[in-house]
Amino acid sequence: MLKTLQLDYVDQLLMHWPCPMKDVEGKMEPQTSVKIPDTWKALEGLLDDGLVRSIGVSNFETNEIDEILAMCRIKPVVDQIEVHPYFPQWRMLDYCKKHDIHVVAYAPLGSPANKPSDGSEKHNVLEQPDVVAIAKAHNKSPAQVVERWNIQRGVTVIPKSTKPARVIENFQVFDFELSDAEMERIKDIARDPKNRHRSFDPAFRVGGVRAFEHVKAAEDAYTF
Repeated sequence: MLKTLQLDYVDQLLMHWPCPMKDVEGKMEPQTSVKIPDTWKALEGLLDDGLVRSIGVSNFETNEIDEILAMCRIKPVVDQIEVHPYFPQWRMLDYCKKHDIHVVAYAPLGSPANKPSDGSEKHNVLEQPDVVAIAKAHNKSPAQVVERWNIQRGVTVIPKSTKPARVIENFQVFDFELSDAEMERIKDIARDPKNRHRSFDPAFRVGGVRAFEHVKAAEDAYTF
């Protein structure tokens, strides 16, 4: 990997899924022969060798991070997960704060172009009335308000755009601040069940359990 990147090291390497997969005739299939602790030990070895500077996880639930914390020499510095007002991840944020693991939000705008993978009705958080109203009050875009909401919760956001103007806009979120009332107003959005969905379903789990069918994980994402 480093040879391909023409680098001596990378700043951070994440375990992308809490389940190993391999290429089977062009399709990625889960396999159970490799366990999470095995992969984590390998990442620790890369850190020891100076090939990476930090290691973390992505799409991990609390029980899966617990499995790492029970055996690791070096704990994850990051859990990269989907976080936005329609999938606020309150319990996961509390858990990560307790264990000094930083949360990075992918799909922080709710991936408005994608159909929700959990089968729910599509709702665009950037068109949500409360978000739009708050954006107008600050002379900002709805996207900037949603990003700022996560930033004020201590979450790093990594929005994606192919349009240069929107890339610039994504950086212009540090010259305003949401009030406590506005933060609560956005928090309240997901109290309405119709405003709850995730854009990406980390489907593969050891044992064949789909993440969104894991009732506790699905419910806890909306625990206030």
